Amino acid sequence: MITLFDPVHILAYAVAVMLIGTFFVLFYIGLTYYREQDATREGLMKNAQLASVMRSCKIRVWLMRPHANRYILLSERGTVEAEFAPIDFSNLYKHTDFDEMRRLVTEISEGRLKTATCRIRSKPMADGQRHMYDEHICVLEYDAKGRPMTIIGLQHDISDKLESEQKVNNLLMLYHTIFDSSIINTMFYDSNGRLSDINEKACETFGIKDRRAAIERGIYLTDVPAYKGIDLQKFYGHHMVSITDIGKEREKNGSLIPEITLSGKLYYDTIVNPIYDEQGKLVGVYTAGRSINEMVESYHRQQEGTRQLKEMTQQMQEYIDNINIALRVSEVRLMNYLPDTHEVEISNDLNTKKLRLTQIRCFTLVSPEHRHQLATMIRQMDRRVDTRIDMTVRSTLRDHQGRDVWLTFSLIPMKCADGSVSHYFGMCRNETEMVSTAALLKEESRKAQETELLKDAFLQNMSYEIRTPLSAVLGFAELLNSDHSADEETVFIDQIKKNANLLLQLVNDILFISRLDAHMVEIKTGPTDFAMLFDGWCHQGWTHHNAEVSTSIENPYDHLIVDIDDTNLGIVINRLCANAAAMTTEGAIRAKYEYRNNQIIINIQDTGNGFNESESKRLFERFAKDRSSKDNDTGLALPIAKELVEQMGGTIDFQSEPGKGSIAWVTIPATAILAERKDISTTA
Repeated sequence: MITLFDPVHILAYAVAVMLIGTFFVLFYIGLTYYREQDATREGLMKNAQLASVMRSCKIRVWLMRPHANRYILLSERGTVEAEFAPIDFSNLYKHTDFDEMRRLVTEISEGRLKTATCRIRSKPMADGQRHMYDEHICVLEYDAKGRPMTIIGLQHDISDKLESEQKVNNLLMLYHTIFDSSIINTMFYDSNGRLSDINEKACETFGIKDRRAAIERGIYLTDVPAYKGIDLQKFYGHHMVSITDIGKEREKNGSLIPEITLSGKLYYDTIVNPIYDEQGKLVGVYTAGRSINEMVESYHRQQEGTRQLKEMTQQMQEYIDNINIALRVSEVRLMNYLPDTHEVEISNDLNTKKLRLTQIRCFTLVSPEHRHQLATMIRQMDRRVDTRIDMTVRSTLRDHQGRDVWLTFSLIPMKCADGSVSHYFGMCRNETEMVSTAALLKEESRKAQETELLKDAFLQNMSYEIRTPLSAVLGFAELLNSDHSADEETVFIDQIKKNANLLLQLVNDILFISRLDAHMVEIKTGPTDFAMLFDGWCHQGWTHHNAEVSTSIENPYDHLIVDIDDTNLGIVINRLCANAAAMTTEGAIRAKYEYRNNQIIINIQDTGNGFNESESKRLFERFAKDRSSKDNDTGLALPIAKELVEQMGGTIDFQSEPGKGSIAWVTIPATAILAERKDISTTA
């Protein structure tokens, strides 16, 4: 036992323990390394899967951090592709669409919304096309206090989908045109309205024996009695049903068209369509029609057979009297309700196959707000109530203009020999045009009333604004005629000058804005070095600013020659700078601009009093003076600036917060002829 603990054995034990420990350490390191490799491979695989999904679904991701007011655009692998300030990010999209997205982001960041969706369009690409995105915005993560810290936006590119839908709609329209035009008689007239081709069936209908002779004779479209009033230069197609007495026309016009041997009356249903080339030039006129003499004769024969039905109900008989003509020129359908089967039958006329609809199908075709009314009507008919049924509802269908289709149902009970109600018969009429017209008239009436109120308010404010300085001038002038000291005389004269200048400025502004309203201010664009003029416009605007307020101008260009109206744009910048100076008693005023995407973006920022929400809504109202405006403010500076900007094709907007100042944004479309940026290193 003593020999087991001698130095040689102890050393051997220590070496063995170290070797065993080293083996376990190396084994653990290897195991950890392979696990990390597996995790890395799995992460790369998931990233590749995510990238594949994003590419296939055309999804882009951006992040917005409210505290930093920055937008971060992510790549398909989740890495940062680019980082933008709001103004730079807005340049990727249509201005109005980005404003809506920014509003939703603000409401989410302030906790008023949890999630929001919108549709946003990109700026035009190099080929002139826009991309359309469905945007889904929500909170990605919150801070410790539960406030939104990061907002995520998912953009789904639906441009191809919309283009595909448009192509489908175009094909459907083409199909309907071809379908509606597939009538037996067809004729083609050239761009001068001269007949150039006619098919055999048309020759048979009009009694033309020699088709070639009729073509070579040079028959014109306006030679046909039904088409006499057509002006080819202002003609966009027509669908008509005409009645022509061939005998009377031949007596009035002599030979009429000799090739036509037809006699008697001709009832004719026709579609006349002009054909234009890609440049909008008239190529010719295509007509397609058919004789409906047999239909009309059948209609007259039916009159005798339906005489007894007239005694039962005058309304139904009047409908039958005009069934074969009225149904073709109006959107009216025949309708039956069968209480025995609880089904609705609908048809275009008495000869076509009837479409049968169940009650459930009828409910799906009616908008939710009218389903209760429909249910009441169906219950009455199921109980076979002996009364007339009238109802107008809004359906879930849309017409070719995308409007909601309104339908009016008029049904009367049809009785058996024993007097009991067997079914209900009537019509379904499309009232969409009438409802839309009524809504349009109501809206136009409302706008007219608003315009009248605005005009009255403008005249009232204008008369008040003019009387105020005029009364001051007259008042101080009268004081000059009374006893006064030399010092008072100086004060009186200063006040008269001040109010006279204000009156003159007010009159000039009223005249100018009146010319703007009448579009008498001519917008003349021409090559202008905006960079050379911008500083002068700004200094002129804030000439009378408070001495304690610092001013600065950021002009990133040595030369920026653009095609703009320098006179009117100078007025806009001058008035915005003057407004900023009037609002700011301490702090700073800063003006800057940038040229991007054929637009000059002007930013004028101040640290003045700012505006609250109610004041911001009235910024561009006429004579709406701000509470901190100077005495010489006419209340027309910002309205004039807004009208000028809009007539130059631009936009103007304000961002403001009470006590923190305001930012004015002006965007003017401009085409750059020369753009030379300043050397930043030299400037520094």
